[in-house]
Amino acid sequence: YVVAACLGTFVTLVARALDWFPTKTRWTECFLLSIPLGLTLAGYASLVLGHINSGLSAGQTTLVSVAFICLSIFHIPTFRSKWVRDKTTRWQEVRFCFPLYILLVIWTYLFVILLDIHMLQPGRNQMTTTSGTYGDLPFHLQLIHSFKSGINAKVNVLDLKPTFFADQTLVYPYLPDFQSAVLMTSGATIREAIIIPSIPLSLSLAGSIAVVGLRLSGGRMRVAVWAVLLSLFCGGLGFTSLIYPNWRFTSDSIKQVDHMQKDVNNREIYWWSLIVHILLPQRNSLYAYPMFLQTLSILIAASSLQSTGKKVESRDCLFWLAGLCVSVMPLLQPHSMLGALVVALSYCILNAFTILKDLQLFLSWARFALPVLVIGIPQCLFLYSSRTLSSDLSRRAKFSDFELVYGNQNPYEFWGIALGPFIPLSVIAVLLLPGYLEMSWYVSFFLIFLTCNVYRFQPWKFDNIKLFYLWAFGAACGVATVLDAIVGRASASASHAVEQAAQPTQTQPQQLTQTTKSTQKAQKTTQNDKKSTPPEQTSQLTVIGVIRWIIPIFLTLVMTTSSVLCLYRVMNETYPLFSKTELTLGKWLDGNIPHDAVILAAPDHRHPALAWTGRVALLGYEGWLWTHGIDYSQRRRQVVSLWKGDATAIEFFSKYNCRYLVRGPIMQDNGDFNARNTQYSQDLMLKKYGKIIYQIEDWQVYEIDFAKLPNKQ
Repeated sequence: YVVAACLGTFVTLVARALDWFPTKTRWTECFLLSIPLGLTLAGYASLVLGHINSGLSAGQTTLVSVAFICLSIFHIPTFRSKWVRDKTTRWQEVRFCFPLYILLVIWTYLFVILLDIHMLQPGRNQMTTTSGTYGDLPFHLQLIHSFKSGINAKVNVLDLKPTFFADQTLVYPYLPDFQSAVLMTSGATIREAIIIPSIPLSLSLAGSIAVVGLRLSGGRMRVAVWAVLLSLFCGGLGFTSLIYPNWRFTSDSIKQVDHMQKDVNNREIYWWSLIVHILLPQRNSLYAYPMFLQTLSILIAASSLQSTGKKVESRDCLFWLAGLCVSVMPLLQPHSMLGALVVALSYCILNAFTILKDLQLFLSWARFALPVLVIGIPQCLFLYSSRTLSSDLSRRAKFSDFELVYGNQNPYEFWGIALGPFIPLSVIAVLLLPGYLEMSWYVSFFLIFLTCNVYRFQPWKFDNIKLFYLWAFGAACGVATVLDAIVGRASASASHAVEQAAQPTQTQPQQLTQTTKSTQKAQKTTQNDKKSTPPEQTSQLTVIGVIRWIIPIFLTLVMTTSSVLCLYRVMNETYPLFSKTELTLGKWLDGNIPHDAVILAAPDHRHPALAWTGRVALLGYEGWLWTHGIDYSQRRRQVVSLWKGDATAIEFFSKYNCRYLVRGPIMQDNGDFNARNTQYSQDLMLKKYGKIIYQIEDWQVYEIDFAKLPNKQ
């Protein structure tokens, strides 16, 4: 399923869109785009089939796979002709991109190791994870199982339900978790269903960062590779707590503290590790970030084409493709869709005069906007406009509101600690290196940074970091350009000139001969200069060259050490997530209660009765309810009354059609849900109105007999 989606999309892109890309890395770009676009289109196709057939089956997975295979077979003749035609230029592309390919192999290998550690690693009588995914992974488990066999098993895209709150509409970009449920219906385990799509997506993410770096820097591979490293390991000054005021750079001290989020004074740092805090726990970002980057790469390429000849047709097609990518983002992550539109809008404002003056260019941008308005915006309005907020919740934290992210702190100190020299270097790229970057596009990324500083898009301000990283991808290209400029590009420019002169072009033979002769003369002159250079001057030049490398390497270490330490910490820790008993309980419930059952259970984020069944909780984990903007205050009072065995609250069982109560060791520490404080009254209530239908060790599952409830008598 995954291979068919990616391969079919790749063959189609090469056959239909290869000639649209005006760069020498077009084969690589088509491959990187085919992964997120192919998986997303496959997810949409599976969603439509699931909606039509009111459920998932292995046959639907096979049908989608066959459709993509047929699509690739249909385009194989055109693909083959372009493969043969581009043989020479393709090998030139391989040589040019070889450093990037090496980096992608290393990064993918590292990410596979991280996936193995984080995603339900089987242990002795338990499944484990790390602190990075301990909080978010159970949420995705609930949503995946809800599509496979739980509340959303009868796939109705018009009426999907969350698992953490009964009688509520699901307001979440669910396509990645839905696709994992699709894989499970074909025989994959939950662990495989999460890991398999994540591997190619991680490859696409790193490669897409490099492609944007090439676009913004005018095709400099060293800048692109540097931008990948800075983006993936971007961090602040939290690591300084290990060396100031006392030297504590030991293995134990590294494992004890998350140095991405604590400074020398033990204050909270406003930043996350892209790998540990976003890509691994928040699966939607792994789908959406490559799509965001590819969209902007396509727009940058399209805007560079002139309004003459066949270039107009290619430009129009690229704008159509970019609009398609944006229009499928709502089910992946609305943050990325918003970020892409903000950058595109900023570019249009900066170049408004040029766009309005050129009618063909204006129409090209209209082609980009059309699929966004027709396909993307309606999805957003349908998915994210049904939210209700209580007045109490609105007073505590509005779902979105104008608010300075740095609060009362000094913004320079705030961001200096959070990102170190990253922001100053990104600004230097604007002020001192205007000729080195696609400046209009580069500056457009900063509108995301400015917007997120003054507007909070969700109740928890740390969720804005998912948007800040969209700016960081572009800013990393500017930082990498500054570091590359410090190293010096004289030798690179000379070798590039020699390569350009050596390549055959469509010029007159006389011009080619003159260019070759001038190049040979320049080489001889360079050799003579080297021979005539005194040893003292050569030594001085060597020292300067070493210093030019030391400075950017030092700055890179300052900007990435905190993130690397955070990565090291999570690779050397394990957190038990589910015991063998809890897995047995979850599997029994999954096979023995209705798919739309409502369960009264302790509102813990990793409750096995919810994570492994996809059934609905009468009241789920309160942290998720708060971040989703749901008013749960009244429901909480009702559930507390039920949990305490209050006779006056018994009617709530029938009101919410809650037939099952699961009682076990997992309880919250507060008195409202503490088993020792409520067990006696619970026993009286359950003895009168329910019966035990399953028990394993300290876990009991009760079924409520509605016929015995007071309102039914």
